[in-house]
Amino acid sequence: MKKILIATLLLVSTLSANAQREKYSGSLRTYAGMNFSSVKSDPNYNVVVGTPKTKLGLVVGAELEYQINNIFAISGGLKYSQMGYKLDGGKNISIDCIDVPLLFHAYFLKGFGVYAGVQPGLNVNIDKSIEPYVEDMKADILAGITYEFKNIVLDLSYTRVLSITSDDYFKNKAFTVTLGYRFELFKRELKDPSKNKYNIIMPSIGY
Repeated sequence: MKKILIATLLLVSTLSANAQREKYSGSLRTYAGMNFSSVKSDPNYNVVVGTPKTKLGLVVGAELEYQINNIFAISGGLKYSQMGYKLDGGKNISIDCIDVPLLFHAYFLKGFGVYAGVQPGLNVNIDKSIEPYVEDMKADILAGITYEFKNIVLDLSYTRVLSITSDDYFKNKAFTVTLGYRFELFKRELKDPSKNKYNIIMPSIGY
């Protein structure tokens, strides 16, 4: 058991060393993609008629990320997300949202990252057939994985709405795929090691 633990720690250390990002740096990521959403409904209520199916919807957003050290980062963002579900007959039931994802990131392998967090939001456009059952405010949990190559970021995530109704008639859920671009905003560079002073370095723009 001791040998397994040591081997695991060595592996994590090796991956972490290969995945080191610029600490004390800030970036902006913009993205767009698709939601594959559906609902888990309570069979005791007739809010969802039949078996809900997957609905496709647009998602666009942006997030600011701050790198705490070479591995861990935090971010906050704003996004527009088309959620909901599809009925047996093919009709889309829409629940469009404006969300504020608050996330904790970890980068253990070069190019790859994982994250998890919470996402408060507002339901801004609700299908009339379910509008009486859906509240304006909601809260989600979400987790995902990213792969980044030359500032291009591919993201796959899962979102689960904790509650969008006061009586738990149904809960939205979605898998999301997005493609985005990361803009480096600033980084901190050591100016005087003896005094532990730093400069803020802005990215240069060439012409």
